[in-house]
Amino acid sequence: MPVGKSNTSSRRGNVRRGVRKPQAGWRTIFRERFIWWAVLYTVAMTLLGGFLIHRADQRPEFVVDEITTRPVVPRVAFLAIDERETDIRKLNAKEREPSLYKPNDAFFKQANLALHQLLQIGTDYETPQQIPVDLRQSLSIDSRALKELKKFSSDQTHQADWIQKIERLLDRVAGLAMLMPKRMEAETGGGTLTSMIYIQHPVYGELPRANSNGYSLSDGDGRFYSTNESERFRTDVRKLVQTQFPAALRQAVITVILDRIQPTYLFDQEKTLARKQAAYDRVEPATLTYTPDQVMIPAGTSLKSQDIQLLEQENNAYRLSLKKRTLIGPLNVSTAMLLGRFGMLWVVCIAMWIYIIGFSRRIAENPMRGLALSLLIIGCQGLAIFITDSLPKDIYVTAIMPTLIVTMILAISYDQRFALAMGASHTLIVMLSLNLPTEFAIVMISGLGAVAGLLDDVRTRSRLAVVGFWSGISMAVACIFTKLSSSNLVVWEEFNVIWRDPAVLVGVGVLTGIIVQGILPVVEKLFRVTTSMTLRELNDASHPLLIRMAEEAPGTYQHSLRIADMAEAAADAIGAQGLLCRVGAMFHDIGKMNKPSYFVENQGGGPNKHNKLSPAMSLLIIVGHVKDGIEMGREFSLPVAVRGFIETHHGTTLVEYFYHAAKQQNAADKSPAPAEFEFRYPGPKPQSREQAILMLCDGLEGASRSLTEPTPVRLEQLVHTMAMKRLMDGQFDQSNLTLKELHSIEVAITRSLCAIYHGRIKYPSDKSQTPRKPAMGVAAS
Repeated sequence: MPVGKSNTSSRRGNVRRGVRKPQAGWRTIFRERFIWWAVLYTVAMTLLGGFLIHRADQRPEFVVDEITTRPVVPRVAFLAIDERETDIRKLNAKEREPSLYKPNDAFFKQANLALHQLLQIGTDYETPQQIPVDLRQSLSIDSRALKELKKFSSDQTHQADWIQKIERLLDRVAGLAMLMPKRMEAETGGGTLTSMIYIQHPVYGELPRANSNGYSLSDGDGRFYSTNESERFRTDVRKLVQTQFPAALRQAVITVILDRIQPTYLFDQEKTLARKQAAYDRVEPATLTYTPDQVMIPAGTSLKSQDIQLLEQENNAYRLSLKKRTLIGPLNVSTAMLLGRFGMLWVVCIAMWIYIIGFSRRIAENPMRGLALSLLIIGCQGLAIFITDSLPKDIYVTAIMPTLIVTMILAISYDQRFALAMGASHTLIVMLSLNLPTEFAIVMISGLGAVAGLLDDVRTRSRLAVVGFWSGISMAVACIFTKLSSSNLVVWEEFNVIWRDPAVLVGVGVLTGIIVQGILPVVEKLFRVTTSMTLRELNDASHPLLIRMAEEAPGTYQHSLRIADMAEAAADAIGAQGLLCRVGAMFHDIGKMNKPSYFVENQGGGPNKHNKLSPAMSLLIIVGHVKDGIEMGREFSLPVAVRGFIETHHGTTLVEYFYHAAKQQNAADKSPAPAEFEFRYPGPKPQSREQAILMLCDGLEGASRSLTEPTPVRLEQLVHTMAMKRLMDGQFDQSNLTLKELHSIEVAITRSLCAIYHGRIKYPSDKSQTPRKPAMGVAAS
């Protein structure tokens, strides 16, 4: 067999043995840890979201003052409380309930005292002539009356008999219900249904008194409005006195009572209201039977509280019927519907996490990012449900704002495409939670599409409000079209209904932008992202770290300034984050401030301290500036995105100068050459395009200074050589940088270096000297 063929077969065998045999697809998938995290978050979101959906399912479908756009027909036959008829019956019962009057204690006390004082006349006077004329004439006291008074005042037995007669008389007078004229008018006038009152008799308790057997009208001063009423009351009093007192004293007792007459009873408002309320509450509700072929509420009805109560009764009856109807075994219809809701939410969550795994793997691979995303989705779902319960009439506000918040936060934290996908998923979740029609999906998708399309960067404080405004405009336009296409125009009749909701949507968009602007610091910490506003603040030359660098390591500061310009231009050339590159470049070498004189740019032409150190010791100092920079970044609370530039700006590159110095030293000592990996930076390698750009610019800024004549051609060759060197060394393997982007970066860096090392014309001098051609990079001013 030929030798060449044998070698070829051997190499093929080695290759086949080195290739891993394909395994079952599902086994490979489920060996990945992030898959299990995705499954965990899917289950958690389904359970929590399903609970929220079950909670929202109890929300009433209609609210007060809402106009029904279709006839409302009961889904099941049910017995409903007729609220209108029940209220009428209750009010009638309340009106018919008689009022309660309490005794006029002041009148009875005065009458009691005056009758006791009448007995004193028998004690004080012996003959009628001794009694004052006015008193004698007014009370009609003669010798017989005086004799009777003396008899009742003679001893304790007769006095007790007198007191007993007074009490019996006043108890019977209390049976004569005499009211104030205003109360009498209230009881008998104004078309009221009352024809009876109750009096609280001091002895017999509550007694009824009707118009025909107990009313005596008085104005409270003893004057009667009616002669008939006056004579009836006097007659009643005389009859009562005749049965209790001797004939000689009857006129005196009658005079005492009639001269002090007042309303015998006063209106007891507190007890009357309690009686009427009790009568109101005793009325049994009126019922009405509704069947599925009967219209409960016609279309175009402005719903009142009674209508809402009727709809709630229908809904309760419908839910009860679902629980009674079974499908398979113990599974009833209500449970099946709940499982269906959970299932639909589960499908949405699965689709969402499949998208995350396919297009945003870094979220799935980071459990904390997945947790933050899940909490954001479920939290905004709960927010939509909660504020909808609180403001049921403003459904365009309560249902749309949480979804816009989700989209804005994710567009800021990750990217616009991811934000659009998650916003669409959240739209489905909110619609499922609140049972919203398709029109809402159109309005919501238009709004979050505008947010995802316009929110590419947040460099100013007004950016979010502006994006929210245009999002509101797009939602308003979509809302107008959906309302114009609706058949409910016939029901609404007035066009102000069409314009009201679009106007609200514009405000919703602006308000959402303002809210997200307020919670932006929390979003940055929760999702570990850095917005352009924060980057602009870090790019300020007055930052403490930059001021310290300019003072302690001025060469490093100037080096960072040049790299910042180069990196920003290169990032803009490929559509990366130029501002992030600029800020990362400004802070990437802050670790050099601990030992600035050990770095050539800060030596200022002085002695090189590395001449007195071994290559290994110099290596520790040079490599240590990365670790020192990371610690300083944490101390000054630099964002994670900026600290990433400090960690990766050298990647795992070789410290060539000291590596070759070590090789020469070992060769002179006849020792083995040092291992290359010992003189490499610890890494990690750049993890993003921006970090890869900074690595390339960092090396090129220093290398370009070594050129004696930095012409454009030489600079271009230097940039290409350095880029290929880093590429072949594998430094860009984890940065997602393409060859096309690398070429664009080379062009942009070359342009920046040519601008830095531009040629200048030498100005003429008065002294005669041999003219010569000015060299590139010599600047005279």
